[in-house]
Amino acid sequence: MNRLVAVVLGAVLSSCNSSGPAGPAGEAGPAGAPGPAGAMGAPGAPGAPGQPGMSGPATLVRTASEPAGANCASGGTAILLGVDTNTDGQLQDAEVTSRTYVCAAAQQTLVRVEPEAAGQNCPLGGVAVLSGRDTNADGMLADGEVQDRRFVCGQSVGDVVVEGDVFIRNSVEYQVYRRVRRITGRLVIGQDDDACCREVFVGPAELDFPNLETVGQLQSSSTGGVRALRLPRLTALTFQSVEDGEGGTTGRSYLENLSDLEVLELPQLQGLGHDFSVRFNARLNDCAMRARRASLLDQGLSATLEVSGNGGLADGGVTCPLTTACWVARPSTSFPRNPDGGQRVPPFFPDAGQGKTFAFCDVVGVPLRTIDRTCAQGFDGGRGAILDSVELNSAFRARANQFTRVDVGISGQDEWPDGGGNPDGGWAWGSGAPFGFSAWAPGEPNDVGGEDCLQVNGAGRWNDVSCTTESIFACELP
Repeated sequence: MNRLVAVVLGAVLSSCNSSGPAGPAGEAGPAGAPGPAGAMGAPGAPGAPGQPGMSGPATLVRTASEPAGANCASGGTAILLGVDTNTDGQLQDAEVTSRTYVCAAAQQTLVRVEPEAAGQNCPLGGVAVLSGRDTNADGMLADGEVQDRRFVCGQSVGDVVVEGDVFIRNSVEYQVYRRVRRITGRLVIGQDDDACCREVFVGPAELDFPNLETVGQLQSSSTGGVRALRLPRLTALTFQSVEDGEGGTTGRSYLENLSDLEVLELPQLQGLGHDFSVRFNARLNDCAMRARRASLLDQGLSATLEVSGNGGLADGGVTCPLTTACWVARPSTSFPRNPDGGQRVPPFFPDAGQGKTFAFCDVVGVPLRTIDRTCAQGFDGGRGAILDSVELNSAFRARANQFTRVDVGISGQDEWPDGGGNPDGGWAWGSGAPFGFSAWAPGEPNDVGGEDCLQVNGAGRWNDVSCTTESIFACELP
């Protein structure tokens, strides 16, 4: 029995028996049924408060400046949260459990275009293009925010002529100059030849110059980010190259090592005042460019338009038909006539009276030892070029210079495979005839390492090379 119930029950019994003397003890009666449970007593008074326990680790917050980057394009503030596990009262980097960023509003580059009156900046008037950062984030370029001023001068927006060089290195410069009609100097896109390293163009991936008709020089090299370059009205690259005093020329145009270039549109290009090379652009399919080159050369183009190494592999990663991979240079009598009846031929091309037709091919992957077989298969009975006179040698190299400035392989070999060539040994043409004429460069042939095939350099001098050499070569058509 519960002690508390026993005490209460004992007290009740004592109170009931207090009125008379005690009688004799009776016999015990049968056990009664249990009575109902008694009511719960009132709660006791609250006890005294205990001693304070030890404090747990605090949760701390720290803010830090966040530089411009992936978390905040224009920078901002990082809010760091974590538990002070070492109880030093400082939120250490190792204690940070969450980061929240409050980013600053981006400062946009804004452009403002204003009319420019005739004066020192533009003799005939034109347009002033102002640009700068929107430092107060109000969406307008205030005078105090202007960081750069450029002038596009001309009689009207549709007749803008830029005197000097134009550099397109970002979106702002592109928008400033994309609608000019003529540039007297260079048009340089991204990286130029004065820079040392590969550069990523910061601007639109597709560049379109819809009004541009003439440019002094077009230059871009070692640049990524430009997927398409469209010059639909460009007719001429006008800078005239000059002799450098060492047998070469200065000044050229080039689009080289543009890693993302896939589209190049020059449908109206007709005139070149200097050499132009389109080379080593990893994604550019150059068959169409080669066809354009052949068309220009057929018209008597005197400068060299070199197209090679595009498309990701050694020769472009594409297989161009011989009609585009090779330029068929016909005899000089086949050139169009000028209105006065004279022949329109390159000024440096000597009319040697030769009647041969040559095909200059920049298909690599063809070793020079197979040149005659390759020419016979590609041109239905053709053969490697044979140069058997000083006049023909000079005329050949002048024609070759329209196609390329590098060495060109021709038919001659010293030790012909399969019994071909000169049966008595020594240098001979693919026809079997020994050399009756030669134009060896000084010290050649020197047979270094077994050089048994033949190339002609840019000056028309001959050099012996290994027959495994893969190079531009020339066929002679029947």
